[in-house]
Amino acid sequence: MISEMCTDRLKDMIAALKELLQVMQAVRRERDKAPDGQLPQTHPDARSMKPRGTGVVVDTVQAGVEAKHHLIIDHEVTNIPLDRAPQW
Repeated sequence: MISEMCTDRLKDMIAALKELLQVMQAVRRERDKAPDGQLPQTHPDARSMKPRGTGVVVDTVQAGVEAKHHLIIDHEVTNIPLDRAPQW
């Protein structure tokens, strides 16, 4: 009786894993279609960046600030990982 319950539970777990594998393979196919090989799940324009050695999915914000009053005078949001190099 117990072995039958364990067998049934294992069969259910294997079926769930097979279903998850199919979903993951579909996501991989979609990711492979992307030009940069990334498919963010939270925000479509975010990209994986390494600000301090670890990969984090984020957007980069560049801001120009006026010195006297510290007011933002210009800004740009980008998903280009290398924000220190000029992009023109």
